[in-house]
Amino acid sequence: MKIKSCPFCRKKMVLQRLTKTIQFRGITITYETEAFVCSECGLEAGTIESAGNTQCAIADAYRERKQMLTSGDMKTLREEKGLSQADLAKLIQVEAVHVMRWECGLIQTEKVDQALRSHLE
Repeated sequence: MKIKSCPFCRKKMVLQRLTKTIQFRGITITYETEAFVCSECGLEAGTIESAGNTQCAIADAYRERKQMLTSGDMKTLREEKGLSQADLAKLIQVEAVHVMRWECGLIQTEKVDQALRSHLE
């Protein structure tokens, strides 16, 4: 377990798994993340890596609430069909970079989600 010092009270901060609830695009979502938490004052601090993971967790929690394919669902279903990101992009008539971004956390539109489902499920 990594340990850092709190910038305010100088007590130790320990990396912890946290469950958070927020409003995102008008919907209450719950997601899990990691942050260093001060044992004294409770300050939470993340890393660059945890910030990216948090963004993906929020996006996927939102997708689940909206009954859309999550980034993991897309990747798993695509791989089960033996498709590359470029192959899937051609099927739904978008650039391959869009598929890569959706699998990394960018939230697709509902129209795109329907197109993805029609080719993946």
